[in-house]
Amino acid sequence: MKFSWIAWWIVNAFWLALFAAGSILLAQKDVDAAGAIQTPKIIMLNILVLAVPF
Repeated sequence: MKFSWIAWWIVNAFWLALFAAGSILLAQKDVDAAGAIQTPKIIMLNILVLAVPF
């Protein structure tokens, strides 16, 4: 039982780190791949879209 709890926390920490890294990456971009300027509203929308699967 104890191993399952440790594995649970390790997996959750991995997903949290992955989400944080993706959010930071999205927040730091000023211009996306298509050349569109990223406003704060669009950045928050991008992070929201990233949060949906999590």
